[in-house]
Amino acid sequence: MYSQEQCPPAVSEERMGTTGRPGVPQDGKAWSQNHGCKAGGIFGEPFKTDMMNGKRLFRVFLVFLCGCCVAGCRSTTLEQNENGVIGYREYELLVASEQVPGLVWSCGMNIRADVYAVKMEDTREWEAFGHSIGGFEYESGYEYRIRISESDYLDYTMATPAWTEYDLLEILSKEKKNSDGLPEHFIPEWFSE
Repeated sequence: MYSQEQCPPAVSEERMGTTGRPGVPQDGKAWSQNHGCKAGGIFGEPFKTDMMNGKRLFRVFLVFLCGCCVAGCRSTTLEQNENGVIGYREYELLVASEQVPGLVWSCGMNIRADVYAVKMEDTREWEAFGHSIGGFEYESGYEYRIRISESDYLDYTMATPAWTEYDLLEILSKEKKNSDGLPEHFIPEWFSE
């Protein structure tokens, strides 16, 4: 019998039996049990089978993987919180020389207001544009060709786009004229009923 100090390391060539597994000689008993050692293995416990060590390794891997996933989600959320923009685009508008009566959506209901009559880059018909454009100082009697940006912001409490901001990027042209083909209004029939 060995004293505790004389016990050999957990795995040695001497302990490798014909089974090819450390600590399990041909007779099936662990070397440490045959020689009276109380503790063996790297964790100070009686020698564990390969399967137990595999399960422990698998659990450590799962904890590590979950930690990485949580850390990845957290950093993405922080990046979105910094700017809050979830959608962005730029485009050109032709703004008519007069504003036209239309509807503006505000506080959950439609409100009558004068809106810009605009033509998008690839349309021929005038459309209502009932949003304010940051940095754009409109003068009646002038037809404008402008380039604007549209930024959508996320409401984190509802996980939906909460508001959209429009900003002037550039005035491409400003011409004193009366715009042709303007409708009398952009108010749909259902609103009057």
